[in-house]
Amino acid sequence: YSSAASDVYKRQPVYYAKYGNRGCLFELRVNDILITEMTKSTNIGEALITINPTIFKSGRQTVEIHLSPIKGEDVISNAKPFCLEIGYYDSTEEVDESGEATWHTVFTLPDIEIPEKGLPYIDMKGEFEANVPYQYTYWDDCVDLRTIPDIEQKIVKEYEYVRKLIAQKDSEQLKKYFMPSYQEFAITIYQTKEDIETSWKSTHNIIKEYATSELQSIEDYRIVYSSNCLLYTSPSPRDAHESR
Repeated sequence: YSSAASDVYKRQPVYYAKYGNRGCLFELRVNDILITEMTKSTNIGEALITINPTIFKSGRQTVEIHLSPIKGEDVISNAKPFCLEIGYYDSTEEVDESGEATWHTVFTLPDIEIPEKGLPYIDMKGEFEANVPYQYTYWDDCVDLRTIPDIEQKIVKEYEYVRKLIAQKDSEQLKKYFMPSYQEFAITIYQTKEDIETSWKSTHNIIKEYATSELQSIEDYRIVYSSNCLLYTSPSPRDAHESR
């Protein structure tokens, strides 16, 4: 990874998903990677999240949305339960007269037709074209996690190992463990080595701030496979964690 990576690209598009929900829970995936979800009865007017880390190379990308009723309801009845627009900003482009960057839309979710009786769930899929100046292949050698014997026990053991490092505030080992992920993420948003170090220091400061007693126990979890079973997430009712 080059410290000058953010300077060598003539184009630096950062793709985002603009989304909002009303009266429903949702999961939003790009290329089968869970980007964000809502598991509580909360409405979001509009939120913005970068999706570059899910875009491995230029070309066609997939979008999947799963909507379900809020707690206490059997159906989705809101006339406009979910909206989604995907686009990008490019920091190498000139800003307009008001100093605003240009938003380039590449995907808009069609309107969802809700019958009077409502719907028990809604699944929608779409595609969009992305053009990025990088291509990374570190997932090419990954295997389907479902084929690994005792995968759940291995996942839990890995979480227990990381939890122990955090509890011990072992900065050296934690940095060694997480830095490859920080570097992978940095490539997709054109960060320099200095940016990566700043991001890690921010995480490190959070780890130092919390007492060991505040660490979440590894129980009441659920394992959700994504990215064609090359990735797992194991969120508990209170929080979520992610790893490759």
